[in-house]
Amino acid sequence: MDRRAGLKGSICVPGDKSIAHRALFFAAQAYGATLIIGLPEGSDVNASLNAIEKLGAKVSLSVGEDGIVSAMVEGWGIDGPKLQMPEDVHTVDCGNSGTTARFILGMLSGYPIKISLDGDSSLKSRPMRRLLDPLCSMGLSCSSCTWPIEICGVERLKPITVELPVASAQMKTALLFAALRASGTSRIVEPAASRDHTERLAEAFDIKLVKLSDENGFEITGPQAPCAPCDPIVIPGDFSSAAFWIAAALCIPESDLTIEGVGLNPTRLGFVKALQAMGANVSAECIDDGVSEPYGRIRAAYTERVRPCETPANESATFIDEVPLLAIMCARATGDSLIRNIGELQLKECDRLAAVIDMLSQCGINARVIENEDGSLDLAICGKTQFKVPDGIKVSAYRDHRIAMAWAVLSAACHVQIRLDAGDIDSISISYPGFLDEFSHRLGYAPIVRVE
Repeated sequence: MDRRAGLKGSICVPGDKSIAHRALFFAAQAYGATLIIGLPEGSDVNASLNAIEKLGAKVSLSVGEDGIVSAMVEGWGIDGPKLQMPEDVHTVDCGNSGTTARFILGMLSGYPIKISLDGDSSLKSRPMRRLLDPLCSMGLSCSSCTWPIEICGVERLKPITVELPVASAQMKTALLFAALRASGTSRIVEPAASRDHTERLAEAFDIKLVKLSDENGFEITGPQAPCAPCDPIVIPGDFSSAAFWIAAALCIPESDLTIEGVGLNPTRLGFVKALQAMGANVSAECIDDGVSEPYGRIRAAYTERVRPCETPANESATFIDEVPLLAIMCARATGDSLIRNIGELQLKECDRLAAVIDMLSQCGINARVIENEDGSLDLAICGKTQFKVPDGIKVSAYRDHRIAMAWAVLSAACHVQIRLDAGDIDSISISYPGFLDEFSHRLGYAPIVRVE
């Protein structure tokens, strides 16, 4: 078994789940039918699909000969969700998807119906007060900020002016959905730019936003209802899924890999920018840069040595999902790196900051959290060119899909085989169900062994 075979050729990754969630929720609220092409099959997006169907949107799925999944979604327009259940309180199970839960909270705030949101143990560990507080100031009634969360919306919300405490594309989107049902002009501002998939889709669904020239944010005057676009919404490959292949190709000798059809939204490319600053052999070529999502190809080739890096504090939102991979790259650099302003990682499926430090410690890399005077958190990593994970070691990914896939990359980079329990491996289905099989096939061996 050759554990040093490089990754070569080209590959495609599943559709972008961030865009898919947003497209489904816009389509559910829209007048008319929306065709969405390229839905990923992970359980997170399935949670949103199931939720909008339960709320009354009509969804028809189809699979093309190329295996690409499409959804035709007929929305409810201005009339609101068409709930058919007889109970006083309707329960929606969001599974592991914090995106689904936050979007439902924002969307249903402006309808006079009672909803109880539930989910798995991981989702229930994530705080929602930061979103519920501004929604309640708009008129939402919430019995508790702890899970399960029971809310009752109102027919017309009050507009809001809010400065988000952190750059958060999910909070921004949830508040936009609420503002669609508000009587008046809402103003939503972030301290730094976050991914702009929502703003792009709002334009496609004929939602009128006014972008603020002097701040990161926009104004929106409600009430408004989305209109289904004439053209289909085409979802490019998920950059966050592509990132695992990029990191692996950079770390595994003889690799030269191209990821085709991947989204190249500028608000998502902080990882590539950081890698290039470190001297990594990675490039992105845009094929289509229209009003909708830009896409193209990314090429990554083995890079024996990289430089340490210090990321800008105001750009963390552009690579927040890729921090575990960036940490692995920093571990390979000889010298000290600083990944700044990433406290949001503590509020993901697990405490990803702690999980990353644990991962690096397993191969002798010193990493620690630095708390700044303003309360922001940085991750300091003391890298070294040569390090190795012990072959056959059993580790934990804390039931977090991105940590589990990062372990696969780290294991392959060290040419070893590690062990993860079944729950950790199964978590990968949240975003990229076929990753481990495809990764093992292209490597020629399984970098992770399943332990039941």
